[in-house]
Amino acid sequence: MEQMINEFLKISTDIPLEHVSWFQIFWGINDHALLQLEGQISYEVSVASRNGRFTGSKLKIQSRNNQQEQVLFYGFIKNIEFLWEGGVSRIRLEAISASWKLDLQRVCSSFQNKEITYAALACQIADRSGAEVITLCGNDTPLSGALIQYKETDWEFLKRIASHLNRFLICDVVTGRPAFWFGMRQGEQVTIKAHYGEEVLVDPLLNRTSYKIHSREVYDIGDRTMWRGESVVVSQRIAQFQRGELFFTYCLEDEFSLNQEMQYNEQIAGRGFYGTVKQVSNERLKVQLDMDGENGSAQYWYPWRPETGNIMYAMPEIGSPVLLMMPSHDEREAEVRICLHRDGRSGNCEKEYQNRCLNIKGDAVLRLYPEKLELSKHKDEHLLSLEDGAGIRLETSHNVKLEAEKNILCRGNVVVVKASDEINGVVG
Repeated sequence: MEQMINEFLKISTDIPLEHVSWFQIFWGINDHALLQLEGQISYEVSVASRNGRFTGSKLKIQSRNNQQEQVLFYGFIKNIEFLWEGGVSRIRLEAISASWKLDLQRVCSSFQNKEITYAALACQIADRSGAEVITLCGNDTPLSGALIQYKETDWEFLKRIASHLNRFLICDVVTGRPAFWFGMRQGEQVTIKAHYGEEVLVDPLLNRTSYKIHSREVYDIGDRTMWRGESVVVSQRIAQFQRGELFFTYCLEDEFSLNQEMQYNEQIAGRGFYGTVKQVSNERLKVQLDMDGENGSAQYWYPWRPETGNIMYAMPEIGSPVLLMMPSHDEREAEVRICLHRDGRSGNCEKEYQNRCLNIKGDAVLRLYPEKLELSKHKDEHLLSLEDGAGIRLETSHNVKLEAEKNILCRGNVVVVKASDEINGVVG
C-alpha cells in the first residue's frame, strides 16, 4: 500500500498508516541501515496487530526531487510498538535493511584454499547466504592464510575479512534484497550543497579530519566531491523527517583516511578443532576439519608442532584424528599439536588402564602389563618378553646367534641361557 507522507515523500508498507510524524534513517559503513518511524494508526488496526501481524513485512520510503524518484530506504520491519493516548493510537516501528539476513545465523566453517582471492571468498559467502555482492577490493589479493569462521554470522565474518584489506562493507538500501558492497561504493562525482552550516571533526590520534554537513539534497555513500580543497567521499548519511521537512546530515572524509583496523575473532583464542589428517609432508599436515562436514576440503598445510616436541619425528599418519589448536585470536597462526583417538576420556573409563597395547605400523605390537613387557612382530612370529621372575624370553622363526667371550655352541629347539652380567642376542 502506497501513501504520501507529504508532497515530496512516499511510503510503501502493508501497515495502513494514517499519518507519519517523524522518521530517521541511518546509513553508514559496516552497519545495516536502520529506520525509526513514528506515526498514527487507527485504533482497530492497532488492536488487531498486537500479535506481530506486520513484523517482517517490507517497508520503502521514496523521495521525489525534480520529477525524479529516489529510494531512501527499502527494508524489513523488525519491531513494532503501539501506544494509546486519549483515544489516539500511535505507532513506533524499527525497520532494517535486507542485509540483516546475513546476520541471523552463526556459522562454523574453514576456508583453506590460499589460491582464491578475498573478493572470491566474499562472493562465495554471499552466494551461500543468498545475497548479492559487488566486490570493489581484494580482486587480486589471495588469502593471507587459512581462515576460520567460528560462531560468526556471515556479516560479522565478511566485516572481519574486509579489515584484512583495510576496507569495509556497505549495505544496499535501494533494492530491498540482501546485497552489499565489499569495499567503498563507487558513487558519482557531485557538487554538494550545504545548509545550516558545518562541523569540522579532527582526530589527532588517527591524524584524520572529517566534515559533518547538513543539506536538503540527496546524496549516497560513495559519492565524491571537493570540499575545502580536498577530495572527499560521503561515508555516512542520516535522513531525518520532522515537522513536515526532510533534511540530511552527511559525513565527508578522505577515502584514504578511512582506515579499518584489523579485526579478530577473540573467542577463537585457545580453541581446538577436531579434524582428520589427509596428507603429510615433512612436518606439515593437511587436515579436514569436522566443522566442515564430510564434504570439507583439506587444502592448507598446517605445521605439526606436538606439545612433547618432535625429536623422534613422530608424524601422524593419514587418517589420524588430530586437534588443530589456536594459540592466539588470529586463526592464521593455527598449528596441529595433538594426535588423538576418537573415544576420548569416556571410552577409556571402560578400559583397564594397567594393560596397554600399542599397534605400530608394520604389524608390530608393544604390550605393557603390570609384570611384563612384550615386543612382537608378525602376529607373535617374533616375540621378545621381559617378565618379572622369569627373565628374558625370546621366540622367533629365524636363526638366533649368541656371542660370548669364549667359544660356546648352543643347539636345540629350546635353549635356556643364564648369565651373571648380560646377554647380547642377535636375530639373523
